[in-house]
Amino acid sequence: MNKIYNKIKKFVFDNKKSLIILFIISFLVYGYAGFNSIYNIDGIDDLFVGSEMSDYHNYLSVGRWGWALIGFIFDYYPSTFLCLIINSILFAFSGVLFVKTFDIKNKILGIIIAGIIISFPVNFMIYFYTSQQFIIGLGYLCSIYSLYNIKNARSYKDYLISMLFICFSTSLYQMFIVIIVCGLIGIIINEYIECKNIKLFFKKLGYKIITVLLSLILYYIITKIVNLIFNISFSDYQDASLMFSINIKDMFCDIPRLLGRVFHPDFEGGFNVYVHYTLIIFLLISIISLFFRVKTYKYFILIILIILLIFSPRLLMIFKPKQIYHLLTLMPYSMLYGVLLSYLDNIKYKKIVNVFTVILSIILINMIITANKYFVMSYNVMNSNFAYLNRLQMRIESTYGYNLLPKEKKYYIYRDEWDLTPHFPYSKAYSDNAAVKWSFLHMKGDIITAFNILGIDVLDASKYISSEEENEIINMLKDKNSYPSSEGIFIYKDIVVIKIESL
Repeated sequence: MNKIYNKIKKFVFDNKKSLIILFIISFLVYGYAGFNSIYNIDGIDDLFVGSEMSDYHNYLSVGRWGWALIGFIFDYYPSTFLCLIINSILFAFSGVLFVKTFDIKNKILGIIIAGIIISFPVNFMIYFYTSQQFIIGLGYLCSIYSLYNIKNARSYKDYLISMLFICFSTSLYQMFIVIIVCGLIGIIINEYIECKNIKLFFKKLGYKIITVLLSLILYYIITKIVNLIFNISFSDYQDASLMFSINIKDMFCDIPRLLGRVFHPDFEGGFNVYVHYTLIIFLLISIISLFFRVKTYKYFILIILIILLIFSPRLLMIFKPKQIYHLLTLMPYSMLYGVLLSYLDNIKYKKIVNVFTVILSIILINMIITANKYFVMSYNVMNSNFAYLNRLQMRIESTYGYNLLPKEKKYYIYRDEWDLTPHFPYSKAYSDNAAVKWSFLHMKGDIITAFNILGIDVLDASKYISSEEENEIINMLKDKNSYPSSEGIFIYKDIVVIKIESL
């Protein structure tokens, strides 16, 4: 234990300036969300004590036992300021480890690249989901430490430690295994370029591949054992029940769509378009620079490795093409961009590298500002949603017969069509970005939760009525106009019926 403590102490002392700068960068990126709790479509459930979303069953049913463990430590309740401090520390350590893993000798360039990974659009989009704040910093630290350790492995013990960290990272959120694979290919490219003994290179490559495969086997075994102990079956959410199965036919039939999504990842406006194009140019320059570092006989394998690196963020899509892949599954692109930018450090002309460093610092500043812009917009969307519910509740309370109902009310909420597509005008006023606007008003259960958060004791009536009663209510609503029309709200038996606007 003392040995580990001394290693951490030495690491902090040796890298204190970089750690402080990266902590500040992380704090600037996520500070607004840490001081102003922002709750979107999933986050609202976390505020409701006893919510089905906020317990270990939900996480274990999708194979995320590491997330369940961290959720248990935080009592499955959002602690945004605490998460801000913890994540800023963890991101700082992750950034320094990334610089060391990819041997970035230009300290300023290394800090900027690490800062870009920290403030990558997908990462701050994840922060809209309060439950994910518990695991994002830890996931990156465990993933990057496993890369650092596997690169510098000197014994089987080092590979074993890497295996455990890879396994745990995957249990936090399955996309971390893709981040690890992406970073590992980046390491392999560096090692291939610098290798003088090709047999030794392939021997080390074999150890790396075996380590990752054993990590996944260990993850599979632990997942099965944990779910058996807690008597939990895999859910159908995002095809979790099919997690450990592969359809070869689907893999080959979906290649054209895969190609399109690899080269056109939709970050939903998280990048300023000109900033993103500039960044892509830098990525292309870094790829070209690799060929100047090797002799022509190494080109063939190098090209294969580069192709694998470019496709690596979509690794799961290759094996599971029919699964749902939303914005958060683009996390591995943060590692891809970081790895490719790290190759700029090896360009011989230092003046050119210095120019690149200045431009990348401007890009980092823009990303920090963009993150804050989206946090502010999302916070305004949340407030406008609560304002909408407040107005709705005032209208409900003026409905004839409401005051005769018991203190614990039953609300039946009806909309012609339930959909996640965000087209509510009170959301659109702030942003067209889907991730920002995915609010609790897009799901019936979340609206009930939000009413309770406002201080109204409400139950979801759809859970307490028969199918005949529900059909009768729906028939009564067919010819009625939705709220804000007064006929969109009425009392049926002891139930408040509310017809709200369609999407």
